[in-house]
Amino acid sequence: MAWIRRHSVKTPDGRRGERYRVLFRHRGEEKLAGTFDDLDLALAEKARAERAKRDGRLDEYAAGLLEGSDADLTLWEFMRLWFTEDAAPHLAEATLKNYLQVANKWIRPIAGTWPLRAFEKPRAVNELLRHAQLRGVARLDAAGRSTGDIDTARPPTADRVRKILSSALTWGVEHRGDLIAANGCKLVTTRRRRRSGRLHVASPSNRPERALTAEAAEHIARALLARTEQRTWEPHRDAILLRCLFALGMRPEEVAAARWQALMKPTVEGDWMLAIEDALSHGRIAGVKTIERSKRVPGIVYQWLTAWRQVAASYGLAVEDCDFIIPGVGDGHFSLNQHKKWGAKYFRPAAKSVAQGHPKLAHLTGATPYSARRGHITCRILAGEPVEVIARSCGTSPATIYRHYFVAIDAAESGHRLAPFEQQLAEAVALVDRRPPASR
Repeated sequence: MAWIRRHSVKTPDGRRGERYRVLFRHRGEEKLAGTFDDLDLALAEKARAERAKRDGRLDEYAAGLLEGSDADLTLWEFMRLWFTEDAAPHLAEATLKNYLQVANKWIRPIAGTWPLRAFEKPRAVNELLRHAQLRGVARLDAAGRSTGDIDTARPPTADRVRKILSSALTWGVEHRGDLIAANGCKLVTTRRRRRSGRLHVASPSNRPERALTAEAAEHIARALLARTEQRTWEPHRDAILLRCLFALGMRPEEVAAARWQALMKPTVEGDWMLAIEDALSHGRIAGVKTIERSKRVPGIVYQWLTAWRQVAASYGLAVEDCDFIIPGVGDGHFSLNQHKKWGAKYFRPAAKSVAQGHPKLAHLTGATPYSARRGHITCRILAGEPVEVIARSCGTSPATIYRHYFVAIDAAESGHRLAPFEQQLAEAVALVDRRPPASR
């Protein structure tokens, strides 16, 4: 039988604090099992021993050869290593800049000198977050001098700090096990393995129900247009929303934040472009978290956008350059609730109706709005476009595409090719025009 007893201790700065001891009863007497810190250290040591056993280095561990100078590594030294080896090569420029700003403001001044091994336990992580939220950090001016004010972290900021720290610690656990053996943010103690017993499972982005084809996207767009239980102009809005998601490969929050002034033609002979500079974030329009970029708008997509602008104007909607392409309530943007509910309320019923009318598209019952972006990337890969070009166009990294679309990349390299992406769009429209979807 074990239980916990609280007792008071004096901290190094002279204040009184509380500690906890774990006791157990043995032969009628109370025996001290140790403090929580002792148990945490023992568990961390056990994790290092188990890792050495899995790596076949148990003899080196027993001889103490695995404990080198890295054991004294501080958190900030480790964070710099993570930024150099993992974050900088794989994160988009805007994301990397944000991570550096958050880490330099909150992690470095509070816990930069703490030993890295302390973050194998949740205690150090909780102490860092508690300090950021309650005591805060000194505000600095542009020259790096303290202004005398204190900034405290609000819950969204504290969550961002935890996510950045968790990403770094997870990388350390999986790739630099000699430095840290566990992630105190979520207790990742080993390289993650698939729960399924299958040796190989296709990536979600390459499963049929998760990636639309041009034909499937056009069928769903037509089904959205055919709906009658919405306002007179909303079916047209839903159709252009889906077509932008698939034909331009935009994220839903990027489409919701796009304005008509973003649609431009830099040169007379050139193609139409759509500048992606903003996105819907927590219900507000904010700068995109990935890469501010421009998308080339295929001719057929420009025709769709022009037709939608005319329809919107005919219903009295605002279609000036400063207005949103996807209107929301009143003159505002597509609201957060609309953004969250659009898939379940409009997209999925339309996809299911297409699946019921076309047996070969029965897999669309599992499609989601993000399937359009997945399909965009998959179709361009199978069209033979370079991964680096696709990544830049879609605001992601080549490493992400290689990791999540490896089945499509392997198929393209094996000779399975589709027509160029713009030709796929045109052929899909022609095919659906010849054989309209079955009525519900």
